[in-house]
Amino acid sequence: MRARSLLWLGAGAVCVVCAGATYGVHAEKSGSFPATLLVGASEAPAPVASTEPPWSGTSIESLPYVRGRIKAGAQRPTGVATSLPQAQDGYNLVVSADGTTVRLMDLDGETKHEWSCRFQDVTRWTGVSAWNPFPPPDHPGQTTFRRAYLAPDGALLAIFEDLGLVKLDVDSTPRWAYRGGSVHHALDVGPDGTIYVLSKRQFKGEIGTRTFESRGAVLTDDELVVLSPDGREKSRFSILDAMRKGGLASLYEGAKHTDLCHTNSVHYVRNGRHVGSVLVCFRHLNTIAMLDPTRGVAVWSLSGLFHAAHEPTVLANGNILLFDNCGNRGTSRVIEIEPASQTIVWRYPAIGEDTIFSRTCGTCQRLRNGNTLITESENGRALEVSVEGRVVWDWYSPYRLENDLVATLYDVRRIYRDEVAFEFNGARTPAGERR
Repeated sequence: MRARSLLWLGAGAVCVVCAGATYGVHAEKSGSFPATLLVGASEAPAPVASTEPPWSGTSIESLPYVRGRIKAGAQRPTGVATSLPQAQDGYNLVVSADGTTVRLMDLDGETKHEWSCRFQDVTRWTGVSAWNPFPPPDHPGQTTFRRAYLAPDGALLAIFEDLGLVKLDVDSTPRWAYRGGSVHHALDVGPDGTIYVLSKRQFKGEIGTRTFESRGAVLTDDELVVLSPDGREKSRFSILDAMRKGGLASLYEGAKHTDLCHTNSVHYVRNGRHVGSVLVCFRHLNTIAMLDPTRGVAVWSLSGLFHAAHEPTVLANGNILLFDNCGNRGTSRVIEIEPASQTIVWRYPAIGEDTIFSRTCGTCQRLRNGNTLITESENGRALEVSVEGRVVWDWYSPYRLENDLVATLYDVRRIYRDEVAFEFNGARTPAGERR
């Protein structure tokens, strides 16, 4: 039986991180591995210019969430399958793997506005890239946006996976672009416009744990990068170092990959005792953790209730909502965790009901009316469920890749009407006005 314990190591602004395969909560300091590894890691330059991919020899093209995993088939539905009055009013910001286009849709599935930008159309970048000086021509990060963030004025931040972050205006014109390190997976924006995004760095090291052994391999560390609203780099720090400084080095005893923790999400904490934190997730350690972004120190971690998770967020009540990819007996679920007692206080689906599954990706969003919006990424589906678990809105993506593969839905995000104040469909929509 997995041990469970919780330890708060500090106060103030923090970041939450979610990682891969570990048991219980690890908060003790350790003089053995991996603390010794992390000392060496802190001496590594960041980023390292290299002709080798920063995922240490594993082509991103081979990762199934990039190209999609399931066949559409003639019987597969497309569009809105369920739409009930109980659904939260607003629009949906849709990020799909079918290309570098982000769409804003209404609840009927009609596209109201879209942003498109090819990688080669971005001609001016800032920051030192892990690619020296340009990525390979066939790098798949050029073909799709990984995640996006929409501002009320219609400006869009979007990630070319492993390549960089671009800001587009409402007409899809690039305003600035940042490529420090290897920007990947996720971003978020604080109330003052500060941008938080993930990047990678490489270093060489020899590690040996109870689960993984590496002899001089190139290892991958993640970094949290803080940017000003105009894309200037304000700070960055190694998450590996943050864990060491916070006495959480023993988490890495569960490492199984050269990509040690695979940080996959970042979320600015707007609620609860840790307002001002950034919430991220380590898939490979099955752990969420709090980081103080002002000091670059980990202050808290939690493991054992989920497996290969994504998208942890702190709710208004202080609980944590996340997409638990593989923690539901081989299927997925969305769970709400009460951190103090480490209990699951809400889940979808309920035990014994129809399942959802996405081995990779997956997102969830608690809406204003209490419903939860879920992106079942690999299935190309988004659904909104009530507190009681009733599906009140259900949409199947029509977007396809070659060979009739369903394009992975990286994210579907509900945008409220009072968050939209830009022109689309030929009419200006003041914030708060209903269309």
